[in-house]
Amino acid sequence: MNGLRKRLPPGREVLMVFAVCLFPVFGWSLIWFFQNVPGWLPYLGIWDILSILAYALAFGLVESAVVLLFVLLLAAVMPRRWLRTQFAVQGSVLVLGATFWAVIFQFIFEAVILFWSPVEFVLWFGLALVSVVLGCVLARRSVRVGRAISGLAERLTVFVYLYVPLGVAGMVVVAARNLL
Repeated sequence: MNGLRKRLPPGREVLMVFAVCLFPVFGWSLIWFFQNVPGWLPYLGIWDILSILAYALAFGLVESAVVLLFVLLLAAVMPRRWLRTQFAVQGSVLVLGATFWAVIFQFIFEAVILFWSPVEFVLWFGLALVSVVLGCVLARRSVRVGRAISGLAERLTVFVYLYVPLGVAGMVVVAARNLL
């Protein structure tokens, strides 16, 4: 167990990266939810709409935890100086870069599925990977960029205390609806 602890970053930095995971996931879920509420109002009751919100919040918490676990796994298997030495900065860049490209691909999802050839698919995902890696290199080499990303991650930790209880409450509602 001590060997595993050596391979993982400090808890404070893990919390900062978790906050960076939570912010876009919950933000995107809440935007989606509030965009769809007007369309649901004529057909669904308030409890049904709140149940949809509970599902979105529960899924957001699980999704954020899975992303954090993936970044932690990368930190554990990669060389120490690549990810663990500046875990808050490097992990935040990974999460924010991946989030950026996920949003881009979601907006053009239909075009990707219907019209892209396998070569275009590989080229775009290669571009996404290269841009995230370049972001990590820039954050490591530039003290100013690293400090800015670290400051952002630290400021986002306040959302952990808001979104985690909402996600847990959503999980309770989802469990209650499926068990009762």
